[in-house]
Amino acid sequence: MLTERSKETRPDTKRPLILMVSDGTLVPPIWEYTQGIDCPVHIALVVSNKGNSKGLEFAAARGIKTAVLEWNRERESRWEFSSRTGQFVCDALPESAKTDGQYLVVAAGWPVIMTKEFLQWFGSGRVINLHRGLVSKDPQDTELAIEGKRIKIVRGLYGMEMCKAVLNQKLEWTGSSVHFMTEDVDVGKVILHGIFPVEEGDTVESLNEKIYREECKLVPKAIDIVVRGVRVLDTSCG
Repeated sequence: MLTERSKETRPDTKRPLILMVSDGTLVPPIWEYTQGIDCPVHIALVVSNKGNSKGLEFAAARGIKTAVLEWNRERESRWEFSSRTGQFVCDALPESAKTDGQYLVVAAGWPVIMTKEFLQWFGSGRVINLHRGLVSKDPQDTELAIEGKRIKIVRGLYGMEMCKAVLNQKLEWTGSSVHFMTEDVDVGKVILHGIFPVEEGDTVESLNEKIYREECKLVPKAIDIVVRGVRVLDTSCG
């Protein structure tokens, strides 16, 4: 008879998960997800572009490897930084994981738009990205049909600026998306959307907090969908 303990996924059989963050506010909920008894992944490395990242501090306190990769725009092009970052992350993966493709790289608040020079280091479908806002695979789409609602897409804005745009345009709904990273920005196949209504009295700060709370649930769910091979969304306006 199997006990709860005997059903637990052994640490040495879990797939490596590498997180790319900035402030790292999503590291705690992702770590909490990995502590599940049957979770198939473990956090192998947390990379930030900031040395004072709270996410790095959280990870280090739990014995997780951390690293800082800063981009000096005056000395290094975006393409060079993308390639350097890709090589660093790739080198951090166990050879067995690289051979069988059993790993996942998650950009969860990573602030730098990465180019194909980053993606060339990884297998297809091995890098996913959190986008603060709703996106579709077709860059020509101006709105999405989700749960029977037509929701306007706000492109080219991130973080607090996206929250400001949502309020200024008096949108009724907003949210975030997790999608596969591609060479084209924010048009990779969507794994999961998180949506919620914009309420009367919402401010930039309150909206930002709502979106963060949604992302704390959204990102772990999206990771789980990918690593367990669940069919993902195919979101276009259609």
